[in-house]
Amino acid sequence: MMLIKNLLNIAELKLVGKIEDTDHEQTAQYERDLDMFICDLPKSIKKSNEALEARDYQTLSKTFVEVCVILDKIYADDLAAECRKNIGNIDKMAYEEIERYINNIIETLSMLSIDIQVARYKKTSTEFEKLSASNEVKTILAVDDMPLFLKNLKSMLQDMPYKIVCVASATDALRFIENRQPDLFILDIEMPVMNGYELVDRIRDNGQKAPVIFLTGSTSPEDVKKALDKGASDFIIKTIRREKLLDKIKKYI
Repeated sequence: MMLIKNLLNIAELKLVGKIEDTDHEQTAQYERDLDMFICDLPKSIKKSNEALEARDYQTLSKTFVEVCVILDKIYADDLAAECRKNIGNIDKMAYEEIERYINNIIETLSMLSIDIQVARYKKTSTEFEKLSASNEVKTILAVDDMPLFLKNLKSMLQDMPYKIVCVASATDALRFIENRQPDLFILDIEMPVMNGYELVDRIRDNGQKAPVIFLTGSTSPEDVKKALDKGASDFIIKTIRREKLLDKIKKYI
């Protein structure tokens, strides 16, 4: 059984007063509904992207109406209401506005799916050693072979009290940590020469204990569980909005 207390920390799920005191059968049904959301989401995203490209707004609307049904079942009430409101007006929106909205909702749904899976697979809320005093500027080491993402990341965090170090390869990351201890790692999974999983192994071999947030584009349970087994603390997706990025970072430093 999933740890209910972990689910209560997911802002998109409005669970207070709804599942804390449910019996075994009700909890099992809720878990089945969560499984349906997680497993069906990749297919819904694929279908919506294809419909958007073809400007097939009827299929696009139908796809998200189906998504809203399962959002209701898992108590993602606000998200379901917002989705219904915008999908209901889709025929009145310009294409660029539709595209922007669909990308935003896909991002939100993807992060919700990943957050649910983290709540499911993480057995405990791991406590990480605080490597610097509370009044010191925290250091984040971000590793990605795409310079544009690193540039965007730095831009989103430029007015925050963090020192952001961005490197474009695992080799550069290992060189940086030879005599430094970041407070948080943000690592891309798909990188040439050495991927994020391999890099985490090297980071831990180096004695580094700071939490790791993986960059991912996949919501599949297999990929999420593999990353958690490798020691990931959390995930972000590359299209993530600033407020969600800050929420993730503030959980750990």
